[in-house]
Amino acid sequence: LRAEIARRLAAASPLVLACSALRQTHRDALWADRARMRLVFLDGPREVLAERLAARAGHFMPPGLLDSQLAALEPPADAVRIRITDTTPAQVGAARAALGL
Repeated sequence: LRAEIARRLAAASPLVLACSALRQTHRDALWADRARMRLVFLDGPREVLAERLAARAGHFMPPGLLDSQLAALEPPADAVRIRITDTTPAQVGAARAALGL
């Protein structure tokens, strides 16, 4: 992923990358250029996450892994924080505003 990020930065090609990167060490491995990259963290209560996981069909992550994923999560301190309980348009608007887009 870092190689793709670096390639896109070199080409000045916009990129949105979605991945869990639960731990700070995972996120540190992705930083190709901190001055030109931003992190957006989708944050929400466990109950909402559980409801959404249970409603998914054919997804690779079973709902039974939620608690272990949340236990492993090291919430990023340096991220734009977006509430998952907001509507999708509100989430996009908040992210764009925070990123200056």
